[in-house]
Amino acid sequence: MFKRLYSFDSEAPTLDTAIRHGYIQEIDKSVASGNFRITLNAVTADENTIIFLYTANVAEGQEIYSVNSAIIKNLSTGYDLENGGGVGAHAKNNGYDDKRIYYGRGTIYLDRSKPFPEKLEANFQISSMDKGKMKDLTKGVNVADVHYSPRLKISFKLDPKFKQQQTVIVKPQEDFILEGVQVTLEQVELSPLMIRTVFKIKKETEITWQDRQKVFGAIHGNEIQSKTGYGTTKIWSPTGTATDEGYERIFGSNLLDKPESMNMIMKTGTGKNTRDINLRILP
Repeated sequence: MFKRLYSFDSEAPTLDTAIRHGYIQEIDKSVASGNFRITLNAVTADENTIIFLYTANVAEGQEIYSVNSAIIKNLSTGYDLENGGGVGAHAKNNGYDDKRIYYGRGTIYLDRSKPFPEKLEANFQISSMDKGKMKDLTKGVNVADVHYSPRLKISFKLDPKFKQQQTVIVKPQEDFILEGVQVTLEQVELSPLMIRTVFKIKKETEITWQDRQKVFGAIHGNEIQSKTGYGTTKIWSPTGTATDEGYERIFGSNLLDKPESMNMIMKTGTGKNTRDINLRILP
C-alpha cells in the first residue's frame, strides 16, 4: 500500500532493499481517539537512522488534511529524536483519492556515538476537515475549518538486529573543482539505510563562509549509482548542509544488496556549462 509514495519518495530504493532482505520490523499497533486513528505499520533502523511507516484514518464525514506531526521519542532519555522529515499521500480507491486514509513515511536521524535507542514512542497529530472543505485549497485554508486530533502515541521496542551492522567508513580522497574552489570527497559513511558523504574545501585559506555557501550551492543534482546483482539503483539525496570545512550530503542506501560498485554523480553549471562530476565510492 505504500507504493503510493514511491514516485516521489527519496527513500523508496532504501525501503525496497530493506524489505527484500527482511530488514524490517512489523509493528501494526494502532491507537484511536474520537474521529482519528493512527497505525504504526513498520519500522527499519540502523545506527544512523530510523525509517517508519504509518497509516492515518478519520471517521465518515471527515477528510485528512495532513499528518502535521510525526515524531519519535527515546523513552530511555525522555527526549525527542532528530526529525529528518517525511512524505505522505492519500490512499487511492478506483483511481480516486480516498481522503479518509493517509499513508506516510517518516525519517529520524540518530547519533551513533550515543547508545542505540531501544524503547521508543511514536507521537502523531492528524488534522482533518469536514468532507467537501478540501475541494479548492488553492484559495487558502480557513483555520476554523481544520480539526486536530489529540496527540496519538504508540510505544514499541526496536528489534536488536538493527544495531548489529556497523557503519563502514571509506575515504575516497577524490578531488574536484567547484566555482574555482578545490574540494575533496574526504569521507563516505555507509550503513544499511544511510550514506553520508563528507566534502572538505582543500585549502584552509578558502574555508570562508562565502566559499562554503558557493560550493554548496553550485550542485543542483545529486545521486549515487549503485550497481548490484539486482541491477543499477539510483539513490537520491533528500538533504545536505554546509559545515565548518565544506559540506555534507545524506542519501538513502542499498548496502544490503552488496554493491559491486558505487559512484556519486553531481550536476553543476547551467546551459552549455552544465557538466557531471563523477566520483568513485566503491570499490
